[in-house]
Amino acid sequence: MNIQQILEQDPRIVEIRQKCNELTKIKYQKIIDISHIEADIIKFSGIYETIGKEIVANLQKVPPVEQPPVAVEEPVETPIAEENIDDGFAEVKEPTPVAPTAENTTPKEE
Repeated sequence: MNIQQILEQDPRIVEIRQKCNELTKIKYQKIIDISHIEADIIKFSGIYETIGKEIVANLQKVPPVEQPPVAVEEPVETPIAEENIDDGFAEVKEPTPVAPTAENTTPKEE
């Protein structure tokens, strides 16, 4: 009796081998299912591409819709403003006096 025959007599080995065989069958069935799904994806991708090309071809056959001409307005010439040249001096504005009120009894000095 060799080692393989001795191992096959152990019920744990027999059970593990059966489980392994069952899982292998399930695995191959799922691979077949996935391959069918992949084939469907390829088929529908081809159909999608064909329909898209048909739509584009039909759109290219349709003459473009003529749009009414757009009225072009002549540009209005605006007077050229005097160029603002910075001479380095800031313009000083006179402070506006603040009239006294109940909250402000003295004129504000700036």
